[in-house]
Amino acid sequence: CWVCLVGVVFDAVDEVSQIKYIKKIGVIVKPINIISISRISKKKFCIFLNSNELVSEFISKHQTIEIDIK
Repeated sequence: CWVCLVGVVFDAVDEVSQIKYIKKIGVIVKPINIISISRISKKKFCIFLNSNELVSEFISKHQTIEIDIK
């Protein structure tokens, strides 16, 4: 059985912790739909969601995300 993970790659801001990204994205897609998040370089990370449909919807509706850096 093959498992297909679908993800979205983001540019990361140094001043924003990964947990802040997770919390904000969780508000948008519901935490249960987040499979994992991984920093793939100093300036990028990838979030894996549980369906292709959710990734497509996320990409089409959320070109940018505002995160409070406080």
